[in-house]
Amino acid sequence: MTLYEDDRVVALAKPAGVSMATSSKAEKSESRVLARLLDACGEGDTRGELLLVHRLDVGTTGVVLLARDAEAHRALTAAFQNRRVRKTYRALVWGCPRPAEGTLDDPLGRDPKDGRKMRVRAGGK
Repeated sequence: MTLYEDDRVVALAKPAGVSMATSSKAEKSESRVLARLLDACGEGDTRGELLLVHRLDVGTTGVVLLARDAEAHRALTAAFQNRRVRKTYRALVWGCPRPAEGTLDDPLGRDPKDGRKMRVRAGGK
């Protein structure tokens, strides 16, 4: 589903279960990722050339930005790299977290035991 669109950018609501991973063996794998994403969002491939700005994990729902041209792609990618993009996450947890409610304001980072996973880096480390 399209959340926002203008002449430079498209913002889509990515559903869970859509893989944004590329295969190193697949030719034009980025275009396959875009095709999967557009199809899952009910958008088809009628939008012309689009460039992925960032990715979300397969089990994650959220907003995915697509650039309409190379200049917009460079600017948006730089904004992500320079941490000028504010991201808000909501998580489903199990067990008994302490405190039972509230806000975590710690950065996310790679899990040191499993680099494929992300985890909260308590204390900003």
